[in-house]
Amino acid sequence: KDPAGRPLGKPSEFLDQNGKAAWEGFKRELPWLMESDRAVIEICAKVRGDLLAGEDVGVSKLNMLQTMLSKLGATPADRTRIMIADDEDEEDEFFDA
Repeated sequence: KDPAGRPLGKPSEFLDQNGKAAWEGFKRELPWLMESDRAVIEICAKVRGDLLAGEDVGVSKLNMLQTMLSKLGATPADRTRIMIADDEDEEDEFFDA
């Protein structure tokens, strides 16, 4: 289990407009991301931002992006390893504990 931490915050200032849009996309798509994931998301947002800008990022950057996203649980196969805590305990709904 991951240590408690803060949710992923605002995009890093050095990202351009497309990088910041990519950051917000990752934040929506991967709600389990935490502030401790910031360094990885900065890199992913930079590459995805370049793609959004229509740039040819090359095969090596795409492979790196795929690997990083896999490690973050962003692919269907890897997502099965992600455990998101529920806001409330389901047992409490049915049982008085």
